[in-house]
Amino acid sequence: MISNLTKVHEATILQCLMTVMGANDAPLPSEKAPLSKGDIDSIIELCYERYFSPNALRQATTIKDQKHINLLLRLRDFATVVECNRLMRAGDIG
Repeated sequence: MISNLTKVHEATILQCLMTVMGANDAPLPSEKAPLSKGDIDSIIELCYERYFSPNALRQATTIKDQKHINLLLRLRDFATVVECNRLMRAGDIG
């Protein structure tokens, strides 16, 4: 069950990144897109600001977008479970 949760979480993160890049409706290309280090950094920073930062949840609550609020909460909750699972598999129980 946790492996399926991990797959869903990783797919959601990919969807967030694709949305930030403006390619959310496009299928995944078979080859990697050539991006510079600066492009990658800006995409990750924008994705963090839009989906993972505390400010993103505050903004979603002020505009009362329930669907977006649920996505942000699911990203947080799943991230915690996935991180704990990976740490326990690595031998860190505390």
